[in-house]
Amino acid sequence: MAHRTHFASSLIAGVMLAASAVAAPPAPAPKPAQLPKAFNAVPGPDAEVLSLVDRYSLSDDGAVVHERSQRIQVNSSLAINRLLGESRIVWDPAIESFEVIHNRTVLPSGTVVQGPANAIVDEQPPAVHGNPLWSGLRRRVVVHTALEPGAVIEASWRVRRNGVQPAGITVAESITGEFPVKERIVEVEAPKDSSLRVWATGAFARPPAECVEREGRKTCRVRVADVAARPQEAGAPPRVAVDDFVLAVAGADAGPGYAGRELQRLIEAAGAVPAGAVALARKAADAEPDRERRLLAALTALTDAVNVSADLRPSLTGWRLRPLADVWKAGWATPLEMAALDAGVLGELGFVAQPVLVLSGPMALAASAGLALHDRPAILVRDDAEHEEGRLYDPREPAADKPLELGAGRAHLVVPANKATLASLGMPIPWRRSLIANLTVDDKGAVKGELALATDGAATPHAALVRDAQKVANRLAAGLLDGGKASNVRVTSLGRRSAALAASFEGSLPEANALGLVALKLSGVAGGVTDELPPLPGTQRLTPVGLPGPGEETLEVRLALPKGWTIASPLVPVKVGNPVGSVEVSGAQGDGGTVTVRRTISFRDQAAPAADAAKVREILAAWGSPASRDLLLRPPAK
Repeated sequence: MAHRTHFASSLIAGVMLAASAVAAPPAPAPKPAQLPKAFNAVPGPDAEVLSLVDRYSLSDDGAVVHERSQRIQVNSSLAINRLLGESRIVWDPAIESFEVIHNRTVLPSGTVVQGPANAIVDEQPPAVHGNPLWSGLRRRVVVHTALEPGAVIEASWRVRRNGVQPAGITVAESITGEFPVKERIVEVEAPKDSSLRVWATGAFARPPAECVEREGRKTCRVRVADVAARPQEAGAPPRVAVDDFVLAVAGADAGPGYAGRELQRLIEAAGAVPAGAVALARKAADAEPDRERRLLAALTALTDAVNVSADLRPSLTGWRLRPLADVWKAGWATPLEMAALDAGVLGELGFVAQPVLVLSGPMALAASAGLALHDRPAILVRDDAEHEEGRLYDPREPAADKPLELGAGRAHLVVPANKATLASLGMPIPWRRSLIANLTVDDKGAVKGELALATDGAATPHAALVRDAQKVANRLAAGLLDGGKASNVRVTSLGRRSAALAASFEGSLPEANALGLVALKLSGVAGGVTDELPPLPGTQRLTPVGLPGPGEETLEVRLALPKGWTIASPLVPVKVGNPVGSVEVSGAQGDGGTVTVRRTISFRDQAAPAADAAKVREILAAWGSPASRDLLLRPPAK
């Protein structure tokens, strides 16, 4: 393992007894060689990737060889002890072999230190813990030893996958990452008569990959140099939406529609859905009065019966599925296996359903030719086979409150065998959430009134309203006042894209503080945008800031106060707008003692570029400021 230096110090306190005591001579000063060596970090980034090379080779029989070679200079304690002291690679011994070609460290002095044999170990990937069907997966851990500031890690390994027909591979290798890169190379080789396409994304799309043919083989290569770092920063979108990639598809069948055909082949290999799963879902569905409740009841029954390894992404298993009969018997599934099981059972119950793979964000269309980067399985349910539009359900949480298809934004779907023409979810659909509370306070601080929630787009808690509208109303009430309760709940409209709810409210104001004032904290709609905001972005940010847009949330509270009550500290009015979004807050006491507070926040997109970090801070600071959020009321003197 990487060398780590620990420093220990102790403080000894004593009482000297002077009676006939003879002072001991002072201890000799330690020799310079005995002093602990200071950790002198190398100036610059925590680490620098000097060279990173990935080479893939596809054989006629479908066997694939992937070789990686890396040279990384580590400059700080963070890089040595936390980030780069080990390389971890998931592989499957059942179909793959793993060979470490070399593992060594070049010290700043030029000395080469070979990694010992026991620096290479296997462990089980955390994502498969508890899942007996994939417990054979392994994660090879290559420990890099003798690290110190300025040392260079040199490591290389080779993974061979057994042949499979039809022969093909799909590749996604990142160009950018947390550290600057001096040289990045991705190379893919395939039989000359197969289809091979290699391309880079974003600013690296030009020049195109260099391709050559020799001795019956075709090789395409992308090389880029001097790539700036895109560090992992708080509040950033997922890495797949931050990085740029080299993408590739190769194989005899790797032309248009390859991804859909390959997904269909993999799902068909998993076999038919078990009769027991169909019977369980049918029993749950038959107890419900309408189609939507039947669908959710069936999905919920299956999710309750099968554990889902939520972090076992399709790419970790090569998008392969275990037989669905084994999945049902073991009671464990990957998200893709669960999507296939759910869709198959729904088909038996009369629904038009398919397991699909979803990729959201800027890579959605760039990566549409293959399975690579499509790591989010879902269940696509359509009204009938002729309709392109459909609804998406997450196999890990099929009864999630918000419609997945309305919040996916720019997204691409891989649909089995391309049986559905639905290929893209297009631009993000703006959402809207509005809660209006008309409340009356009596002279004892009791509060009664009415709530009205209206939603559109991805803010629509469709499944939650179908399952338990009372629970939704209770959450809204408790978000207004601690202990607030909702009654007489009415769902006044309900659709996948919009919904509305009304309810009666009862609660009480908080106790007065030491100054005799009652404080109301009006943050926003419970379960709304405030829960999804990123932390305040720092200065000199390098990566985008993820935002819960595009959409708008409004909270309006009308509070009729009893005679003698006044506002001790009104909300500070706010009106902020910029290319990222806007915030508007107002609050005043009108005639008759009614206080009206209105808070609105909006965002224009799902992310803001790093250059707009200051604008994001402006929006977040205005929304979260206590001066524009906390209302202080003064009851009459007793």
